[in-house]
Amino acid sequence: MELNKGGAKYKNVTSELLSSSRGRDWSGVYAELRANGDFHLTSFVQQTTEVVLLTQTSGVITRSAGGAVQEANAADGTIWLCPNGVPTDFLKTSHASSAGSKVIHLYLNPGHFSSRALGDAADESLEADLKWIGGFRDPLMEQIGLAIAAEMETETSSGNLFVETLTNTLAARLLHNYTCSSGDRSPALSVPKGLDSQRLRRVLDFIEANLEGDLTIERMASTACLSRFHFARAFKASTGQAPHQYVSNRRLERAKSLIWGADRSLADIAYSLNFSSHANFTRAFRRIVGQTPGEFRRSLR
Repeated sequence: MELNKGGAKYKNVTSELLSSSRGRDWSGVYAELRANGDFHLTSFVQQTTEVVLLTQTSGVITRSAGGAVQEANAADGTIWLCPNGVPTDFLKTSHASSAGSKVIHLYLNPGHFSSRALGDAADESLEADLKWIGGFRDPLMEQIGLAIAAEMETETSSGNLFVETLTNTLAARLLHNYTCSSGDRSPALSVPKGLDSQRLRRVLDFIEANLEGDLTIERMASTACLSRFHFARAFKASTGQAPHQYVSNRRLERAKSLIWGADRSLADIAYSLNFSSHANFTRAFRRIVGQTPGEFRRSLR
């Protein structure tokens, strides 16, 4: 079996796509969860910055770039960083059992390393300074990878905001800890300050006006005149909730109002509030309210 990736070929691959973000409204990041067996990947050039998180695995991974060889145990929770543009000579894995491994792949576009995303301390040129390293552990990056994988499995109404926030944090972590000049120009990870009252009111009004529209971290950050990374941290410091949590709660409150106040179909309400399906809307509504939307409507009547 051969699978094309980055202009190269997997040879003798057993690889099953378990889930992906294809079709999701995620900004600047693509994610996959795969079940992999042993494979050998021939020469290729990495076409985007990739973070690989290994789960449910054991064995050895070996790779080479520019004559340098890296070899490490393929243990649960280990991470491999593959910077954009790196010419790789080969990549191969061998697993300790026939069960293979589950692997989370996160592909970040250059925009996540820009000053627009991370503030004045960053720019897209820093992506080229990322280290080519593998087999390391980073609890924060592991949590981010697992959270994004969970969002692929169980979609929520504000999943795009959640993933956008996670990806901005991931990019900041990479520049802060994993560049050849880490700390020189990378975005600070200090305790965030909250939004001033005027900015906070402007953002909250913007959210209310767009609950049934296109809400993104970038648009909210622009309203506050901040980078995406610093906005998400400042918003949580001000409200006690991450942007996706606040928006999700407000959308569910709007849903209750729409169910009560108009004879709109439940499916129409679900899609207007950015749920991808009636089933996801029902699941999220029941988790918060304790009733399905249909049961809630009947109780009102």
